[in-house]
Amino acid sequence: MQTTPLMPLTQTMPRIIAICGAKRSGKDVLAEHLVKHHKYERVAFANPLKQAVKALFNFNDEQVETDIKDVVDEKWGITPRAALQFFGTEIMQEKIQELMPDMKRNFFANTLKNYIAERCDADANGEKTSFVISDMRFLHEYEMLYNIPNIRKEDVLVIRVIRPSGVAVGAAVAAIHKSELEYVNIPYDVVLVNNSTIENYLAKFDKIMEI
Repeated sequence: MQTTPLMPLTQTMPRIIAICGAKRSGKDVLAEHLVKHHKYERVAFANPLKQAVKALFNFNDEQVETDIKDVVDEKWGITPRAALQFFGTEIMQEKIQELMPDMKRNFFANTLKNYIAERCDADANGEKTSFVISDMRFLHEYEMLYNIPNIRKEDVLVIRVIRPSGVAVGAAVAAIHKSELEYVNIPYDVVLVNNSTIENYLAKFDKIMEI
């Protein structure tokens, strides 16, 4: 499978790049590349969630930001990832509607939308900030991208990252939390296959963007 652009790309980098894909597919690596080499600001739907779960469970940064999130915490008998998934989906997307019906599933989507809109307003008379979203998982998050004030459709690029060795099949899929499954329904502009070294993976991205 080749790296495939599904839309014509120009040498102008998009204002917003949103990355979706399975866990451990390379989303964070690509996001950090955009921060370090292309001056993007990294943002995430889950940033407020991570701060809240850290405070509730006394997790450290590594437990919510790295692969250590899959290691069971001895104090609680669960992994930090399980806590993040439960509070992020079952509580803040589903149960919250009992308290705030009009919110639907959009609490974190609206939070990020408002942040980006405020930053864009602040940039109105100066240098424009570009954003990379490293954790798009849900269709309602995708829809939010096109409802940010002063952001045009052509300002947004959605990349699906695929790492073939990380694809789950059969019974393994049934064990995956629903927050890790909905991304397959998200429309995307570019498929980026991560099937070699990190250097080759990032070189594919730069080539497809013609930078």
